[in-house]
Amino acid sequence: MSYKLRIRDFREKKKMKQSELADAIGVSSRVLGGWERMETGVPFEYIPACAHALGVTPNDLCNWYEDHPMTGSPHISHDEEILLRDYRAATPERRRALTMTARDYAGMSKASEVDSRQVEKKKAV
Repeated sequence: MSYKLRIRDFREKKKMKQSELADAIGVSSRVLGGWERMETGVPFEYIPACAHALGVTPNDLCNWYEDHPMTGSPHISHDEEILLRDYRAATPERRRALTMTARDYAGMSKASEVDSRQVEKKKAV
């Protein structure tokens, strides 16, 4: 996978000199310059320190996504988020009960769909 680190973007946005950021993360300005110009790769262990010094997350720094997942997911509805939050807060015993209840209701929904289809078929005949 190829991606562009946004070290320079965030450093300039913070009005930080290259030497200041280099000192903050424990590398030379020359090394940091190579990272910013994408002449050399950033060793993984420096990404969290660099992100911290710039006041961003490693995901922001790596530009791995446009929408931060903590702002909500387009794949999960609000009700599903609440259900998931409550499930995670439950005791293991309650989790098992919730899981069984959800499976029961899902089975009932499927049975109801089958019944509806059979009624529609009979109407068509």
